[in-house]
Amino acid sequence: MDSKKAFRDFFILLKSDKWFNSISDYKPLDRINGLCNKSISNTWEYNLVNLEFKNIDVKRHVRPLRLAKLANDGDALATLVLNLSCNNRLNNDPSVIEDPIENLAVRFVIKLEYYDNGLDDLKLSQSSWHLDKHDAEKVVSTSHPLYHYEFGGNELTKREEFDYGDFFLVDSPRIMHPPLDIILAIDFVLKNFYAFKEHSKLTSKPLYQRHIDEARKRIWRPYIISLASHFHDFKDEYKMDKVFASNILQCAYNPSQT
Repeated sequence: MDSKKAFRDFFILLKSDKWFNSISDYKPLDRINGLCNKSISNTWEYNLVNLEFKNIDVKRHVRPLRLAKLANDGDALATLVLNLSCNNRLNNDPSVIEDPIENLAVRFVIKLEYYDNGLDDLKLSQSSWHLDKHDAEKVVSTSHPLYHYEFGGNELTKREEFDYGDFFLVDSPRIMHPPLDIILAIDFVLKNFYAFKEHSKLTSKPLYQRHIDEARKRIWRPYIISLASHFHDFKDEYKMDKVFASNILQCAYNPSQT
């Protein structure tokens, strides 16, 4: 099943699930679903804009402690907003190991809204990170895996009104990670930002698990085999995209690049 058809089936499942509808508004997903039939090329390009997840679990490991207490006491509204831009290749040949994604940008933003010390002014604290696919044609000066997580984003660095306080922000290393399409990104949010007893109402369903297994096979199988090809020769088993395999570990590197 290609990624477009898989999303449409996954969307039907989410739309019909009572728990999912209690934590999120499926309208951003519905907009993508409505555009599925309009694309007739061999790729599927889509943009998920501001899919919001309500009442996420931020009771663990929150700093500063004052905000952790607000979250624990239920005096802060915690939400996560997911934005995702992706261009998927369709009709992949399983005998050919190549990148199923042409470009990818995934952004996660956690928002914590609260009234500070009984004041009437609503305050907003934010944290964000993103998963990107690097443009392999661009030479880089740091360790730069093709797909990588990185902490931070415009929400933390580009807003003039951002209150840094004692917050110390430096460029963070790019951490290698398999790509996430729209199905895997939603699964990532549900399983990392809701307690198991909550998300398992949906994620333990056999149909949901089948969707995740198929998405991992489509997106992660070529990634993992290409990564393993650095340590094992697969030439007798698959036709390999050697450029893709090489960039997974490190894109073009130039220490003098500034």
